[in-house]
Amino acid sequence: MEVSINTLVDDLLQPTTEVTRAIAAVAQGNLTQTVRLDVDGRPLEGEFLRSATIGQYHDSAVGRFYLGSDARRS
Repeated sequence: MEVSINTLVDDLLQPTTEVTRAIAAVAQGNLTQTVRLDVDGRPLEGEFLRSATIGQYHDSAVGRFYLGSDARRS
């Protein structure tokens, strides 16, 4: 039972952890990170997919803005 509850909690937190990891990487200047859209090979669904997709969009938008601002400085 304890293992099942821990697995459930891990599955619930994984999308949030992924979005946080990717946003932290972008904040540190690593624009190559993306948010995974699956957990253990299973595609995300519902609200988890929506959150991960927003995280991916945020990271790519920040990357485009950053790269564009570098080009303007040249």
